[in-house]
Parts: sequence; structure tokens; C-alpha cells
Amino acid sequence: MRLPRLALGAEAAGDVPNPTASHSEAAFSGRRILLVDDNADLRDAMSFLLADLGFEVAVACGPMEALALAPGFRPDVALLDIGLPVMDGYRLAREMRRLFPSGPPRLVAMSGYGQPSDRLRSADAGFERHLVKPVAFDELVEVLHALQAMDATPTDTQPTAE
Repeated sequence: MRLPRLALGAEAAGDVPNPTASHSEAAFSGRRILLVDDNADLRDAMSFLLADLGFEVAVACGPMEALALAPGFRPDVALLDIGLPVMDGYRLAREMRRLFPSGPPRLVAMSGYGQPSDRLRSADAGFERHLVKPVAFDELVEVLHALQAMDATPTDTQPTAE
């Protein structure tokens, strides 16, 4: 029988690995992320980890709360569960895009389904990424870094006069 190190007092010894230690907190400092999920445990854990990365995090447990919160919060990224009550995440994504016609947040879907048809439906709804639950934290951080890099890349490819 093997026991996890945490159960053997590793936490008291101070050598419990920090899941976000390999990621730079400064990389996301000043960035805002809206997390929408009806699962309280997942929402709480993920919001803690995202805040630990440096994000300013706003959480909503459903789509109506998200739509009310988003205009004042102005998220850079919206991380949306697909299986929400009242309005699914696909429709919520479309509504989020309508809220911000001049520049909606980057949209990332979280779903228990990851078939090609599910990913296509996410893309059609305006999601830039589709993550399958349970989402590995390292995968999420990789996606967030990629989205941030896209924001930093100039989109104006017009030639400049010399």
C-alpha cells in the first residue's frame, strides 16, 4: 500500500508542489477572465488557480449572471461551460459576441464532449478553443498563453510606407 506524500505530512515539511509554480504569475497580470460553470467545486478550484496565475477572475454560475456581469467586467477571455442550464454555452457564446460587437473576449469552451462534431459546433458558435473536461490545468494554461500571444501579435498586415 502506498500513501500520497501529502498524507504523510509533506505539506508540513513545505515540499508539496505548487501546481502553478512552473507558470509565470506575471504573464497574466492585469488580464481579466470570466469563468462560467454551474459546477461550484470546479468553478471554485479553477478560479483559485486562475487568480494564482495573476488573472483578475469573475465567476458566474449561469448564463444570465454571465451576461449581466460581462459588460462591466470586460473580460479578455471568457471560459464557458457548454452544458449550462437555461441557455447552453453555444448560445451564451453568441450572446457574448453580441455584447461586444467591436471586440468580444476570446472564447474558450469547456465540455464533457470532444468529438469532431462537438468541436465544429464550438467553432461555429465563435469559440477559439474547445477543451474537454476534466480540463488538465497545464492544457488550460497553454491555451491561455496561446490566446495572449495572439493578442500581442499585430493584426494589421498592411505594408508601411518607407
